[in-house]
Amino acid sequence: MAKNKALFECQACGNQQSKWLGKCPDCGAWDSFVELKAEQIKVLKELAQVSMKTSEAVCIEDVELEHFTRYS
Repeated sequence: MAKNKALFECQACGNQQSKWLGKCPDCGAWDSFVELKAEQIKVLKELAQVSMKTSEAVCIEDVELEHFTRYS
C-alpha cells in the first residue's frame, strides 16, 4: 500500500512544505502550517493544471462587448 504524502500549507501566505515547520520560511509567521487532506491536495493539483493553460493576446478592437442595463 502506498504511503500517504502529507502536505502542509502556511495559512498566512500559502507556502507549501512536505513537513510541518514552526516558522514559515517565506513570510516568517509562527505556527501557521496546517496539514492538507488528500482530497484538498488533489483539488490543488487540478487547479494548478488549469492555471497552466495559456491564453493568446487579442487586439482590443476584436473584443466583443456585452451590454448590460445599469441601475446605479
